[in-house]
Amino acid sequence: QAAWLASRKKKMGRVAARSQNGRKRAPIWLGPQTKADAVPTLSVTSEEAEINIGDEVAAALEESIKSVEKRKYLAASAQLEQVLTARCNFFGKEHTIVQQTADDTCVCCNAWGVQCLAQGQFTSALQLFKRAEDLTH
Repeated sequence: QAAWLASRKKKMGRVAARSQNGRKRAPIWLGPQTKADAVPTLSVTSEEAEINIGDEVAAALEESIKSVEKRKYLAASAQLEQVLTARCNFFGKEHTIVQQTADDTCVCCNAWGVQCLAQGQFTSALQLFKRAEDLTH
């Protein structure tokens, strides 16, 4: 039966990729190609709206969404880091809003890094993955 399966695979033009020790190799899955871009879901909080920081955060969030639409992920991640810095300075590092912003920024950087990998933009992907790693420390 194994010989029949091997001959069938050859006829179909699909030979299973094997590693040096003879085991099957699985390809790296980079996610579905039709998945929509990761868009930041952050918004201006009521505390930020009461003071001047709300305008700064809103402008940075708007710019990051525009950058994502243009597929300029490094610029978008830099703008999300501006939001994170502004919130950290206002609320403090331990506040839940700051932690949620850091988590969302990290998720976006990872998603954008995978998209850059899929498109062959390895330098951009590496920079995005490094930013995500820095946010986890």
